[in-house]
Amino acid sequence: MSAAPPVSGPAPGVWADGVVCRFGPLTALDRVDLAAPPGRITVVVGPNGAGKTTLLRVVATLVRPEGGTVHVAGADALRAPAAVRARIGVVMHRPLLYPDLTLAENLAFYARLYGLDEPAARVEVALAAAELTAFARRPVRTLSRGMAQRAAIARAVLHDPAVLLLDEPYTGLDPRSADRLDRALAAHAAAGRAVVITLHDLDRAAALAGPLVVLRRGAVAWAGEAAGMDRAALRALYEQAERGAPAGGAVEAAPTAAAPGATGRAASWSTPEAPDAAPAPETVPPMPALAARRHPPGFGAVVAEIVRKDVRVELRARETALPVAVFALLAIVIFQFSLPRDPATGMLAGAPGAVWIALLFGSTLGLTRALGAEVDGGGMTALRLAPVDRGAIFVGKWLAGYLFGLAVAAVLVPACVVWLNVAPAAVPALLGCVALGLAGWAAAGTLMAAVAVATRAREVLLPLVLFPTVLPLLIPAVQATTVLLGLDDGGTVLWPLVTLMAACDVLFVVLGFLLFPIVVEG
Repeated sequence: MSAAPPVSGPAPGVWADGVVCRFGPLTALDRVDLAAPPGRITVVVGPNGAGKTTLLRVVATLVRPEGGTVHVAGADALRAPAAVRARIGVVMHRPLLYPDLTLAENLAFYARLYGLDEPAARVEVALAAAELTAFARRPVRTLSRGMAQRAAIARAVLHDPAVLLLDEPYTGLDPRSADRLDRALAAHAAAGRAVVITLHDLDRAAALAGPLVVLRRGAVAWAGEAAGMDRAALRALYEQAERGAPAGGAVEAAPTAAAPGATGRAASWSTPEAPDAAPAPETVPPMPALAARRHPPGFGAVVAEIVRKDVRVELRARETALPVAVFALLAIVIFQFSLPRDPATGMLAGAPGAVWIALLFGSTLGLTRALGAEVDGGGMTALRLAPVDRGAIFVGKWLAGYLFGLAVAAVLVPACVVWLNVAPAAVPALLGCVALGLAGWAAAGTLMAAVAVATRAREVLLPLVLFPTVLPLLIPAVQATTVLLGLDDGGTVLWPLVTLMAACDVLFVVLGFLLFPIVVEG
């Protein structure tokens, strides 16, 4: 195995040696080497299933390989992933933007997550570079596919990364936008940055004419310098590599520069002059017209940003709150007509259980949909790419889920007063009990939702795993509610129940804080 390049010094691009990545019995990457020097555009090509996206996800610290070494922008991707995340920009198949937020709101959110000075100015620069200033106030869901792709690139270069990773970025772009992306990538490389891009279009790969890697079945079939190769030669080389035949006559990379300390197969980096096909630097508009100065945000700042974003998304979308409120109210109506009433108070005999069942089922539905939308839309991937504490992500998602549960309670408790004949004098204490119980439920629910959203049956799976987990909290919550509503005949003392609920809250928050990073990192 090659010696690791040092962390200090100039950003040395991307250097990987012997990367092995398996998913169960499938070997996605088999001892893959990659050398992407600064100041060059390195192109990775290969048929579907060759491992291109997996390789980029390994470099981006989204997938941890089972073997090999990876260094990105001077940092060890396996030992210091947070340092890598601060120095890379990533463009994937999905734009990693929140559909119901405006384009400017999305970019401002990420600017603050990366701790950039003058986030508003950075957003303006990124929008201008992508020619999207006129669309800054439009929700991302209203953008065309090509505009969304340009927005994704604006997000990726917002913090002026040392390494830019792009997975099929030309998808959905019209010819003019594609040409502009060519110029933008050339400008990024001319500024001394490393660019790694996966492509299916061999003509585009030949036009970029930099270091080239051909993958086949998770292994490197050919690696070398594409400069000086015409489209016909590149296509012939690709077809030979795809068939597994020796790529005879190919021009191998000249070992003109090496990664600091590298001695293995990925040690040689070719750094010839850029080919004539590349755009001249003076014709390329500068990407970052404002230097990105970073001050890593504190734990509390990250939490506040995530909570603010989640609340804003829910207020804009209104796709979760209304169904949840209707579900909870419907449950209360059903209990009203199905449970007997206490002769002494006129209150439903099962009112405490009815309140908690309606509250928890409704809130669980909302939590599933909210976190599911985060995962499906790529928001969780974007959060994982940000150089922030994973514990802060959990706390932010927990508090947002807690606020959502309180919003459901705000609708449900007045309905209980009317339909379940709850005495108005008991409402303040009931609200306090609900708020205490929901804190632990939201913590456990956030963790379990992170587990369930990766499955197809997440709407069914989450209640199945969540309710047994929160049973130690739910039982004293129902008993405390029974006491508060005056339905307990056994002289049950309230404070031990409250203490037990608080202890469960602390337990679920601590466990969620510790386990959530493990769950989301997969």
